[in-house]
Amino acid sequence: MIEKALSENSQGVILNLKIIPNSRQFKFAGLDDWDNRLRLKIKKEAFEGKANQEILETLSKLFETKAKIITGHKSSKKKVLLLGLKQKQVEILLKL
Repeated sequence: MIEKALSENSQGVILNLKIIPNSRQFKFAGLDDWDNRLRLKIKKEAFEGKANQEILETLSKLFETKAKIITGHKSSKKKVLLLGLKQKQVEILLKL
């Protein structure tokens, strides 16, 4: 149930993420049922903002909108805002 990890506000959609750095590829890896966060595997290491940069750049390309980290700049648990999108749009893209 991906919907548990998403919420919508007046600016767009917030993704609740659990980041797994140093992975072979950038990909969503399902839902963490314990804390209702989407697992996001990323290639970069969590060092000097490299992981955050990869997250923002890749999510912006994937969803064709601006992405912004709103909480968790130095944590593996992050909330990322996808500006201008509706929750239904994000759900459809994540289920593909």
